[in-house]
Amino acid sequence: ARAGQSDVANIIEKDSLTLIEKSGFAEYYDPITGAPCGGGQFTWTAAMVIEFIKQSKAVA
Repeated sequence: ARAGQSDVANIIEKDSLTLIEKSGFAEYYDPITGAPCGGGQFTWTAAMVIEFIKQSKAVA
């Protein structure tokens, strides 16, 4: 599921969750500042969090 790149996938997941916790469910985030950009309360971002939670429970 992580294309053999577990370390990189874990970093992406952790950083994504940090951005979401700090700035909410934005459409995307500025790659330099992490500021939320685009539309607010974006559902695909919320769906990504649900998938992260499902994956972490499957591994545990």
